[in-house]
Amino acid sequence: MPSSSSRSPYRWVVLSTFILTHSAALIGAVVLGILLPSITEDLGLSPSEQGWLGSSAFIGNLALSLPFGWWLSRYSAKWTIAVSLALGALCLLIQGWAPFFILLLLGRLFFGLTALARDPAKALLFRQWLDEREIPLMNGLLNAAFGVMLTIGFVATPLVLNLFDGDWRKPFYAYAALNVVFALVWVMVGRENITGDYKKSVTSQEGTPLRSLLRYREPWLVGLGMVGYSMAQMAQFTFWPTFMRDEFGMSLVTSGWLIGVLGLVVASGGFIVVPLLSRRAGNRVPLLIIGVTLCVTFLGTLETDSIPILIAVLIINGLGRGAFWTIYNTIPFELPESRPREVALAQGLMQTMFWGGGVLGPLLVGFIHQATGDLKLAMVVIFIFPIAMTLASLLPSGQGKPRSLET
Repeated sequence: MPSSSSRSPYRWVVLSTFILTHSAALIGAVVLGILLPSITEDLGLSPSEQGWLGSSAFIGNLALSLPFGWWLSRYSAKWTIAVSLALGALCLLIQGWAPFFILLLLGRLFFGLTALARDPAKALLFRQWLDEREIPLMNGLLNAAFGVMLTIGFVATPLVLNLFDGDWRKPFYAYAALNVVFALVWVMVGRENITGDYKKSVTSQEGTPLRSLLRYREPWLVGLGMVGYSMAQMAQFTFWPTFMRDEFGMSLVTSGWLIGVLGLVVASGGFIVVPLLSRRAGNRVPLLIIGVTLCVTFLGTLETDSIPILIAVLIINGLGRGAFWTIYNTIPFELPESRPREVALAQGLMQTMFWGGGVLGPLLVGFIHQATGDLKLAMVVIFIFPIAMTLASLLPSGQGKPRSLET
């Protein structure tokens, strides 16, 4: 529990700056779907190579989420974040310059690792500055910021692409410059809050925090739902703009705006759901309903080019995403008697499962598309997987379960 010094108003400056810089820095990874048609035309990519490219930002994360959570939780949160932002800028520059597929793939892979490095730092910052009851609100704000940045990225990227006559390299250079700005802002504003109570909670850790992975079952259950969700989400971000262009003749600008609408709803969904969960903490019903809702609405985005219908479907989908992210981000902080490094490690486990879905989704779409020649079939198969959330909500959790998973 943070001491009274964590009550300094400056904590909101620190945490708001982190949330904005972290969320904005991710734009360079998630807007690939808008750039993919131009990249494919320029580099002559096959469907399976498109799938590898969509997954590449998450492949390293799948292998290293847990080691990063264990290793980086020992270092300064402020400087871990600053270095990751600077290295992210370098990776974006490499992607923009890449003259061939393998180098572009490696640039995305290492960019994903720079984003991953900020997760244990986030867990430490939240523990340093916030009371437990404030963490769900801050996670709602983080979710909202990512939704807003997602909107900005998907709306701005096709406009930048058109501005430079379809040159897909220029947006990467622009996002690299933004990452440099974010790193400088964070160095100037970022601050840690190392109190006596915080030091005691860290130094009282007996043995390795890896044992917490066996002691707590809840991160595994929520992570299972995250696998299905991230498979569908990353497949959508990577291939849906291409599918809508080829199937319905929809422009990349229009599909970008539609995903932008989705981002705004995800953002507002966090604010809508956080108060609800704080009043009804412990109800499994939301997870059960969210899984079914996301499965149906993901599939619905493949059936029409009607803008009003798509907006309605994406609004429902976005509210479900916002609800799930609120639950997902809160679980590690509610584990009974957990210490800061155990929180970081539990978050690392859940992120590993998230990245696992992020790798599988685009890869499977690419392989199925190449094998069958049917992109819609490939996306239908992957869009069924969010039902894993519903299945996870029906499984029994362990003793001393977090409030968010109590029945």
